[in-house]
Amino acid sequence: MMGLLDRLLRCGEHQFPMVRIGLNYVCTAEYLDEVIGHRRLTEVSQDTDGVLYLQFGPERWLPLFCPCCGEASVTGDLDAFKQRWCGRRVEGFTTYQERAEGDTWDVIEIFFSGREPEEDRTLPIGIKSVQQLEIAED
Repeated sequence: MMGLLDRLLRCGEHQFPMVRIGLNYVCTAEYLDEVIGHRRLTEVSQDTDGVLYLQFGPERWLPLFCPCCGEASVTGDLDAFKQRWCGRRVEGFTTYQERAEGDTWDVIEIFFSGREPEEDRTLPIGIKSVQQLEIAED
């Protein structure tokens, strides 16, 4: 669920967007680092609505939503996507803003391990992905 201040607040320390998780606003960088930072991507699945989920271990699932429109990100060949990304560890995050047709939105990039150039080891996600990250209850 979007908070009223989503897309308006930025973390003073990291300059990442702040989002509402539960009842609190949190820095997306700190939240992502706490929940999936340094974890290995173990599986990729797709639900009936076409949303891809990155699974980090048995208990964390990150849905992939487009940063600009919030719709499910399209990957093409699911098997090729799995082969390219599964087994890699999350190494960090960065953020930037894009603008088109008078609208501005935040893009968060997840950096993964690998020997390729950094730009070939990143996946862009939107704020909606962070808000809908699922963590299994213990």
